[in-house]
Amino acid sequence: HGRAAGAASALPPSGASALSWRIRAVLAAFAASGFIAMIYEIAWTRVLSLVIGSSVYAFTIMLATFLTGLALGTTFMSWLADRLGPKRGLDGVALLLAGTGATAFLTLLLFHELPYWFSLAFHAAGAGDPSARSAGPLFAVKFLLAGVVMLPPTLFLGGMFPLVVRICSDSLKAVGRTVGTAYAANTFGTILGSALGGFVIVPLLGLQGSVLSAILLDLLLAAALVAMGGRGRLRLASIGACVAAAAGFWIGQPSWDALLMNSGIYAYVTNMGQKDRTPGGFGRFARRGKDLVFYEEGITATVMVAKNSDKGHNLFMSVNGKVDGSSEGDIQTQLLSAHVPMLLADDPEHVLVIGYATGMTVGAASLYPVDDVTTVEIEPAVIDASRKFSRYNHNPLSNDRVDVVTGDGRNFLLMTDKTYDVIISEPSNPWMTIASNLFTREFFELGKSRLNEGGIFCGWVQLYGLQPEVVRMLVRTFSSVFPHVSVYMPIPYADLILLGSDEPIVPDVRKMASLMAVPAIAGDLERIGVEGVPDLLSYKVMGDAGARALAGRGPLNTDDNARIEFRAPLSFYAGTRLANAKALVPHISDPLAHATNLPKKPAKLADVYRELGEAFYERHMAGRAVKAFQKAQKLHPTEKVAERILEVRSWYAKELRERSAEAQAESR
Repeated sequence: HGRAAGAASALPPSGASALSWRIRAVLAAFAASGFIAMIYEIAWTRVLSLVIGSSVYAFTIMLATFLTGLALGTTFMSWLADRLGPKRGLDGVALLLAGTGATAFLTLLLFHELPYWFSLAFHAAGAGDPSARSAGPLFAVKFLLAGVVMLPPTLFLGGMFPLVVRICSDSLKAVGRTVGTAYAANTFGTILGSALGGFVIVPLLGLQGSVLSAILLDLLLAAALVAMGGRGRLRLASIGACVAAAAGFWIGQPSWDALLMNSGIYAYVTNMGQKDRTPGGFGRFARRGKDLVFYEEGITATVMVAKNSDKGHNLFMSVNGKVDGSSEGDIQTQLLSAHVPMLLADDPEHVLVIGYATGMTVGAASLYPVDDVTTVEIEPAVIDASRKFSRYNHNPLSNDRVDVVTGDGRNFLLMTDKTYDVIISEPSNPWMTIASNLFTREFFELGKSRLNEGGIFCGWVQLYGLQPEVVRMLVRTFSSVFPHVSVYMPIPYADLILLGSDEPIVPDVRKMASLMAVPAIAGDLERIGVEGVPDLLSYKVMGDAGARALAGRGPLNTDDNARIEFRAPLSFYAGTRLANAKALVPHISDPLAHATNLPKKPAKLADVYRELGEAFYERHMAGRAVKAFQKAQKLHPTEKVAERILEVRSWYAKELRERSAEAQAESR
């Protein structure tokens, strides 16, 4: 320290001035590198979420990889920095900036390969094996891909700090002040980069454009530092190389295949056949039969709308690669999430829908004689994408009674003083970090506090990719908040709709029939084959007693334990629908058991049960169909119903034989 102080004091005034000016330039470059680093991190995280998913584990892996690269770069440069003087250190900073930009461009070239590499590594590691007791292979695959993208540039980024501190320490009087000044400059840059990167740069330039802009900033900043360091042919060559590289990177930027990158490989990798596990085969898997209709890289997510031209022209919307709504495949859940609570509520006037997606749920709710429908959607790009579904969703964006709010649904409930007769919560899957806090006890309590007396809260729950104990926990958490619960199943053993209220949720058959006779409502329900009250009630699986029996006793999902957020991703690739079906079946009850205003005459009531049986049969629920036909036969025996019972039993036996033969063939 004494020698360093003596050397500093011995410098002539002009030299001290030049050194001070050099330090200011280095600190400015360090602040700029913090700004650029945040652009990289935001863009890389968004790109990787398309490939490895957006669970809490995926984001942890991304962050851990980013920090590992910084730590390794810092460690190496800490050793090298002491061997460089202040003047050579300036060139070192420029070299690190140029190295960051160059390696980032190399990873940019690899983006379109990441989905295929994920598939290849996933199957090679056996990451989707349902018998595996550990998620280690899956995490290893995700770490590998995150490392390919993040590690090379972050090694250079991490080297900046020790080198900057070494340069500044020859002039600043104290080590603490040296480190503090350097760290403050970098922190200022990272704060600015976080704000502008997430809210301005990515939405404006897109993911690929954001990475490219950060690369160009790195190279131009490196050229500026080299220019400040002095003159000479070598420096001119260095400046020319940086500028030429920036121009070359801009001209040679790779193309971005939206269908390939948004194929949702992390979600649908198990659907790939052996023949698809080649570069060409994977491309066909990702693109086959799909036409791109809409694509936007929004503030919080990447949103795409595409058409399945080879599957009945189904239009679907994906968010970060995961399909969140469609005109055909998910239509039952989207429509019934609105129609069921709206038909069961007592003359609702004010409705809130959390999660917009295709807009089909909002559009269905707007068909009823309500004063207003408020919908909250966190991603503005989703609203823009929903316009492509205007022929399916009744165009709610042009409806004066529909108010669209852009923001977080939970924060909206916290801030609003308004109360509602029906609240519909239709977020994405509970394993996603952006949606997991909409499945906790505290969120359900918040929703309940915004319900009017007798109002109904409607929540969506998946049955695929969730173990039965997780489904039970969700139902248990919901039931712990609402005194009265009812459960409907839009798609057999795939989705559940949970209804909660402070009053019994009892189907009024006469009132429901009156509403379902309204032409707009009737036409909307006909799209899913619902033509009468028995058709609609065939979707009901259990009332309050059944729901609480299914839930049983056990832990709840709360904000501070986040059990679902951490457990749901671990069974993502498990085939859980059969296990969940076995858990549900013992608690399934007669959907007409507590209905009011049913026909009093046995023959008329038998007709209702017969229609219910036909509705079950149409939905391939043979067991429930037979029970409904048997109830009709008991109320009013007829030869026609007796024959129908035999027909359904015969059909079901044939189905079981065919399924057994298929299972044996697959096992061989």
